[in-house]
Amino acid sequence: MIENLAAGGPRSITRCSPGARHSRAGRRGRHLVRPWAGRALNSAVIRAAERQVQNARSEGADYSLIVIGKKARDYFAFRNYTVDSYTNGISDNPTYEDARRVADTVASIFTQGRVDRVELVYTEFISIGSQKVTTRRFLPLESTETIATQGGGEAGASGSFEFEPSPEAVLAALLPRYVEARLFGALLESAASEHANRQRAMKAATDNAEELITKLSREMNRARQDAITTEIMEIVSGAEALGPKTVQIARTTLNSPSPRRRGLNENNPIRDIEEEPGAIMTDTALTEGRIVGIAGPVIDAEFPQGELPEINTALEFDVEVDGNTVTIVAEVAQQIGDSRVRAIAMKPTDGLTRGTAVRNTGAGISVPVGDSTLGHVFSVTGQGLDDPTAGQGADRWEIHRSAPSFDSLEPKAQMFETGVKVIDLLTPYLQGGKIGLFGGAGVGKTVLITEMINRVATNHGGVSVFAGVGERTREGTDLRLEMDESGVLEKAALVFGQMDEPPGVRLRVALSALTMAEYFRDEQGQDVLLFVDNIFRFVQAGSEVSTLLGRMPSAVGYQPTLADEMGDLQERITTTRGRSITSMQAVYVPADDYTDPAPFTSFTHFDGTTELSRDIAALGIYPAVDPLASTSTILTPEVVGQKHYDTARRVQEILQRYKELQDIIAILGLDELSEEDRITVSRARKVQRFLSQPMNVAEVFTGLPGVTTPVEETVDSFAALVDGELDDLPEQAFLNVGGAEDAQRKARELEA
Repeated sequence: MIENLAAGGPRSITRCSPGARHSRAGRRGRHLVRPWAGRALNSAVIRAAERQVQNARSEGADYSLIVIGKKARDYFAFRNYTVDSYTNGISDNPTYEDARRVADTVASIFTQGRVDRVELVYTEFISIGSQKVTTRRFLPLESTETIATQGGGEAGASGSFEFEPSPEAVLAALLPRYVEARLFGALLESAASEHANRQRAMKAATDNAEELITKLSREMNRARQDAITTEIMEIVSGAEALGPKTVQIARTTLNSPSPRRRGLNENNPIRDIEEEPGAIMTDTALTEGRIVGIAGPVIDAEFPQGELPEINTALEFDVEVDGNTVTIVAEVAQQIGDSRVRAIAMKPTDGLTRGTAVRNTGAGISVPVGDSTLGHVFSVTGQGLDDPTAGQGADRWEIHRSAPSFDSLEPKAQMFETGVKVIDLLTPYLQGGKIGLFGGAGVGKTVLITEMINRVATNHGGVSVFAGVGERTREGTDLRLEMDESGVLEKAALVFGQMDEPPGVRLRVALSALTMAEYFRDEQGQDVLLFVDNIFRFVQAGSEVSTLLGRMPSAVGYQPTLADEMGDLQERITTTRGRSITSMQAVYVPADDYTDPAPFTSFTHFDGTTELSRDIAALGIYPAVDPLASTSTILTPEVVGQKHYDTARRVQEILQRYKELQDIIAILGLDELSEEDRITVSRARKVQRFLSQPMNVAEVFTGLPGVTTPVEETVDSFAALVDGELDDLPEQAFLNVGGAEDAQRKARELEA
């Protein structure tokens, strides 16, 4: 618009085009105005303005200078340049009012005809690391012919505009605002450039200071060590001079685990010398390290300089408990400076004192792997819980391992048959995949995963690994006894970290079990089943550890590293070439809230989800699987077959329609429904009950023996039900049975 106004205005506003400058070179009395907006810190701007003045002189043109900043004024005044206007006092954050004050002067001298060209020299901000000095034409405005020449439009574009009042009047009103806006933009860019330069300078100073601090810290530590060594030598020498008894007292004092060192002074033969925080140890008796702080399961340990353990390194120290020496393992979680680390203990720290010697193993926590682990129960550190000799002499792998490389992955699109109708029909499990069993408290997660262990491990015939993460000790005992009675214990390894153990145990026990499973997959080429109960306790333990380490909590109080910790575990559970780990993981949903970060974060890692519903459990239907909320990535015709897929979708359609009609039924009753809807409701209620199934592990409670239904029979039975072939059977005949033949047999028994 400004250009079109200029095109329609007087030629005095637009007469200077890029090619016109040399034609004006011989015209005396013309002035060049170069306002400088560099905040007097960038001398390159001053030099650029000076070059423009010299060029004007060489062309025979006069000039005029309007400068911003004291440094620029002094520079030009010292060199006998004429400065027509000077502005100072603009802060680091220029305002529009600052630009207006200067712009009024510029617009005034231009409109009065005192100059015929105004150029702006300033620092253009490109990025934090890049700024450049820029000279731009400010006034007069470019004509539409110039715009067309530069590719910005077509000449004569102003012909499509009509101005009221005249272009001259409009331009006279807008020109000061235009000058103010352009100048304000230049001020802002110059200020931004200055701040960028300051930032770079501060960073360079900070880097130099850090190097200097590091150097001085080393020198101070060396001086401190020399002073301590000299003091110790003086203590021993003085004690020897006083006699053998004093020597013994001095040596006992120096080797004491107390956090205070002892020395001599002129008034007291033995005095306390408070040890300074961060002092480097020189006692040969404690070269491995010592504990300097204890806060529940969190310990701080100090090591000699240059021997600081890395993150996830295992530390060991001995504690006297009831007269027995117990070795405790701790895992390094943080390096906190001053040659100290913060670690999480894998056992209770009762009886532990400051000054206790701590050993750096130089490696992470490791567990035994291989056939020697089968049939036994282990702790997070690989100690046998049922047999202390279990796993001795076996190879040991560290529990912190990288996930398989991408090129070694070989996913399978193959269904893993369980024999449970609702799972095989509506949420089929992927062999080599990860399955999540979601549910609130008391809806049957542990019963279902125990049933899966009983069924799948028995039918699978391969190796199984179970990780008990933060669950009840009683459940772990019951599981071992049941597996022993069913004969599957000899092909399974169990790793437990129960809810009464420190959070570090509950955080790492899943990794210990996964490491055992990885050995069978990678070294022995076997398909492995991995059961984890419960993933929520894994997340909960991570939250406790994060709080103990002083990290700022994230959403709902969970650790900020939740997604990273979950990914480290889940990405290792996968299928490689010819071998797989199929994982079934129970996930507790707190308060039945699926938006809680713990279950929500785990959702993205699963290939199939089996969600347990409290409403279905209230109907007495077990397993209480929600057929509409549960999902599977392999419920497709290409994997399970067209008939299976069509039957599953028809079952879900009937159940969804029944769910939509429940409000109408509750208000008006069944009689108000159409005949078609009444048939749908009848079949949906039968489908609900037909999805129930007796469990082997619940036989002692229900009195019903467990039933295993092949996938083909399951699909055929539900296809017959949704097609109406079983409409004559009562609802009760479908509760806790296997296939359609079992339902028909139960119906005959009910009639009798």
